[in-house]
Amino acid sequence: MAVGAVFYDAAFADVRTREVLEGIEPLIRTLHELPNLLDNANPSPRSGQELVEVFNYILREFLQMAKGQIAECPILSTLPDLLEDLRSEIQNCEAVGVDFSRTACEFVVNSGDLRMRQEIIQKGEDVIRAVACLLIRADLIGIHKIHDRIEKLRGCAQNMKQSDSNKMVEDYYQQMCIEIEVLQELTKTRVKNLRYPSERDDLRSAFAEIRATAPVYFAATKAFVRHPDQPSAQNLRDQAYRDVDSALVKFAHVAADGSQQATANERRHLESLAFALDKFQDCVIMDPMQYEPNDRKKLENLLEDIVKKSGRIAEEQSTRDERKEQIINSCNKLRQALQDLLTEYESGGRNEEELDLQEVLVNREIKDLRRHLRRAVVDAVSDAFLDSRTPLQVMIRAAKNGDFDGFDDARDFFSDHAQRMLHAAELVCEMSSDETGNQMIRYACEYIRKLEPQVISAAELLLSQPDSKIAQENMDMFKKTWLDKVRQLTCAVDAIMNVDDFLAVSEKHIEKDAEEGLAAIYHQNRDMVDRMAGAIRGRALRICDVVEGELFAELSVSPYFEDIKMATKKLRMDALETFAERAEQVIRKVPHSPDEDPDMDMNSISEDLIEACGLVRDAVTDIRHALLKSRNLDDVDSDNEYEEDGATTMAPSHVTDGDNQQKIFRRLPEEHKEKIQQNVESFKLVQHKFETEVAKWDESGNDIVILAKRMCHLMANMMDYTRGRGPYRTTRNVIDAAQEISTDGKKLITLARLIGDECVQSSTKTDLLGYLEQIDMLSTQLNITSKVKADIEIRGDEVVVGNLDSITQLIQNAKNLLNAVVKTVKSAYIASTKCYKRSWQLKDEAIGLHSYVLRSYDYSDENAFLSIQFCPFQYQKKGMHGRVQWQLAPPQKHPLVRPETQKNRGLIRKASERKPVQPLVALNEYHVRH
Repeated sequence: MAVGAVFYDAAFADVRTREVLEGIEPLIRTLHELPNLLDNANPSPRSGQELVEVFNYILREFLQMAKGQIAECPILSTLPDLLEDLRSEIQNCEAVGVDFSRTACEFVVNSGDLRMRQEIIQKGEDVIRAVACLLIRADLIGIHKIHDRIEKLRGCAQNMKQSDSNKMVEDYYQQMCIEIEVLQELTKTRVKNLRYPSERDDLRSAFAEIRATAPVYFAATKAFVRHPDQPSAQNLRDQAYRDVDSALVKFAHVAADGSQQATANERRHLESLAFALDKFQDCVIMDPMQYEPNDRKKLENLLEDIVKKSGRIAEEQSTRDERKEQIINSCNKLRQALQDLLTEYESGGRNEEELDLQEVLVNREIKDLRRHLRRAVVDAVSDAFLDSRTPLQVMIRAAKNGDFDGFDDARDFFSDHAQRMLHAAELVCEMSSDETGNQMIRYACEYIRKLEPQVISAAELLLSQPDSKIAQENMDMFKKTWLDKVRQLTCAVDAIMNVDDFLAVSEKHIEKDAEEGLAAIYHQNRDMVDRMAGAIRGRALRICDVVEGELFAELSVSPYFEDIKMATKKLRMDALETFAERAEQVIRKVPHSPDEDPDMDMNSISEDLIEACGLVRDAVTDIRHALLKSRNLDDVDSDNEYEEDGATTMAPSHVTDGDNQQKIFRRLPEEHKEKIQQNVESFKLVQHKFETEVAKWDESGNDIVILAKRMCHLMANMMDYTRGRGPYRTTRNVIDAAQEISTDGKKLITLARLIGDECVQSSTKTDLLGYLEQIDMLSTQLNITSKVKADIEIRGDEVVVGNLDSITQLIQNAKNLLNAVVKTVKSAYIASTKCYKRSWQLKDEAIGLHSYVLRSYDYSDENAFLSIQFCPFQYQKKGMHGRVQWQLAPPQKHPLVRPETQKNRGLIRKASERKPVQPLVALNEYHVRH
C-alpha cells in the first residue's frame, strides 16, 4: 500500500482539476485495498474475490461513460488528433485493466506469496497511470473550448481594428461583449474545478484583464475612426489592440498551463526580503546539540543576503535619513548578535542562561530590523499614494486648454507619479509574506504599467483636438479606467500594509511637513506653504481612508470600535475642515517672494499655521492611540511610544508610592529601557516553556496546576510593571503581588511534598524535593527584592535612575522562580503517575482515600513509567483539602459558524496577526500535541 500511495501522488501531480481526482477515487480505494488482504494493521473489510468484482465493475462503468462522453462531444469532430489520443488511452485502460484483473484473481488464491503481492502492486500502478493519462487527455477538451472562444474574441478584435465607421465598431464590440460573457461562464466552471488556489487566482486575473481591456480598446478605436489623421489616435488604437491580444494570449496560456505562472509567483516570493528574514529566523534558533560547523557559514551567508537587500531599501529616495541610519544600525547589531549566539552554540550551550539571553537578543534585533524596513516601505507608500488624482487631472487640464508648453511638464509629472506608485507597490511585496496579497498587487501593477502610455496617448489626442467630443469621451474612458485600477492597487497595498506602521509613519510625516511649511513662511515662499498644506491634508485623508477600511475589515467586533470611529470622524469632519480654513488664511497672508513685503511679521502667521497643524496632529495621535488600545500591547511594534494614560508634563522631583510609577517607567532613558527589555524577554522565554508544559493540563481537580498558573500570572504582571504596562501602578502593588506569590509558593510546596512523600526513593523524588527547596528560597528572594525601591528622580525633563539593579534583580528572580515552578510541575506529574507492584498505603496522617485504582507493572527501567496508562488519585490531609488529577486540557472552543453580524464584509487586512483558527485545525493540533 505504501508503494501505491506514493505512486498515487506522483501519478496525479499533473492533474489540475478536482473533478478528475473525485472520479477516480473509488478505483484508487479498491486498488489500495486489494494488496493488503493479510495486513493485520489495516485489514480489508471485504474478501479478495469481492474486491476483484468491484474493480471490474468500476472500471467497466468508467470506460463506458468515457466512450459515451467522447461520442457526444461535438468539439472533438474538429480535433481529430485529440480524438485519436482519447480512443488510444481508452484501449490502453481496457488492456491494463484486464491484465490487473487476471493477476488479482491469481493473487486472491495465493495472497501470502510476497512475489505475487509485489506484482499486483505493480499492476495496480499501471492501472492508475493509464486512467490518469486518460483523464488528463480528457481535460484538454475543456481547454480547447476555452481556446475556441478566445479565437472568436480575437476575430472580433481584428474586425473592429479594420472597421472604417463607428457603426461597424459598435457592432463588433457588441459581438465581443457576447463572447466575453460566454468565456466568463467557461472561466467560472474552470476556476471552480481547478485544484490549486494559485492557478485559480491566475485564471481569474487573466480574465479580468480581458474584460478591462475591451472597453478601452472600443474607445480608442472610435477615436481613431473619427481622427485617423492624428498619430496619437493611431498609436492609441494600436496599443489598445496589442493589450487585448496580449490579454487573450495570456489567458490561453494560463488556462492551458497555469503551473508556469504559479511557479513564477513562487520564485518571486522566494527571492523577497520577507522570505529571507523568515528563513533566517527559522534557522538561527536551534538546539546547541544539533549545531554543526558548517552552520556558521550558512547563517552568515543568509544574514549577508538580508543586509544587502536591506541596504537597497535604505538607499531608496523616499527613505528618511533617520530611518536609513536605523536600518544600518540594526544590520550591524544583528551581525554582532549572530556572532555571540554562534559562540554559545559552539560551546555546546553549557551556560543555559547566557544562551537564552543571546537567543532573545537575536530575535529582538530581527524584530527591530523588520520594523525599520516596514517603516521605510511605508515611507515610500505614504509619499507615492498621497494624491493619486492630481497628476492625471493636471495633465488633462493642460490638454483641454491646448497648453502645449505646460503639457510636457504635466505628462512628465504624471509618468513620474505612476512609476513611484509602481515602485512603492514592489517594495510592499518585498517586505510581505502574504503571497495572495502580493499577487493582487502584482496583477494591478502589471495592468497599470500597460495602461500608463495609453492614458498619455489619449491626453495627447485631446491636446491636438480639444474641441472633439469623441476625443473627450475617449479621455473620460481612460481617466475612469486609470482611477479604477489605481484604486484597486491602493486597496491591495492597504490590505497588506500594517495600519499601525502607516499611522506611526504618517504622524511623523505630518510633523515634518509642518516644519517645512513653517520654514517656507519665514522664507516668504507662498507656493511651498501651499504645497505643504496640501500634503498635510492629503496625508490626513489617506489616514481616514485606511483606518475606515480597517474598521469594517478587522475591528467591527472590537470593543474600541466606536472610539476609533469617533476619532476618525473628528479628524475628517472637524480637524481637517478647520485646518483647511486656517491654512487658506495663512497662505493668503504669505507674500509670493521676500521682495514683496520684506517688513512683514512672520511670527503671527507661523503661530496660526502651528495651531492649525496641531489640530491635525492631535487628531491623528488620538486615532493611533485608539487603535493601539484594541491591540495586545505585547504585539505592538511601534517607534512611537504608546502611553495609556498620557505622559505627565509636570512631575515631582522625587517619585513616591502615591504616584503612578508605571508612567515614570515609560519615560526612562532608552539605555535603561533596553536593559530592562532584555531581561523581560529572557523571562518571556521561560514563560513560553511554562505555557507549553503547564497549560496542557486541565485545572479542574489539580490544585498544583491552579497555583502554578496563578503564580505565573502574578509574575507576568510584575514584568509588565517594569515596562510601564499592566494593572500594577505602584511599588505597593508589586510588593503585594510578591507576597501572594510567596503564599502560593508555600501551598504548592505543601501539595508537591505530599506527592514526593508517597513516591518511592528515586531520582524523580530527589529532583522534586530539590525543586521545592528552590521555590522556597526564590519566593523569599522575590519578596525581598520587590521591597527594594529603584531610586528614580525627575530632573527637569530628564528621568534619572540610581538603582536599576533592583529592577533587573526582580526580573531575574521571577524568571528563576518560574523556571523552578515548571520543573516542579513536571516532576510532580512524573511522581504522581509512577506505579509500582505493591499495595498503596497512605501514611498515618492521611484521613481518606477516594476513587483510587492502580494497575501493577514491573519495569526494570525507571523511565518506562512514561508509557504507563495511569489513573488519577485523590487525597485528603489534616487541615487542608487537595486534589491532583492529571488530565489533558480540552482544546479551546471555537464557534463552528460565525454569527452573521460578525462576518467581515470588507478587505481582510493584515494589521493584526490575531486570526481565528478553524476548529478542526485546533482539534488536529491538540491530537498531534497530546
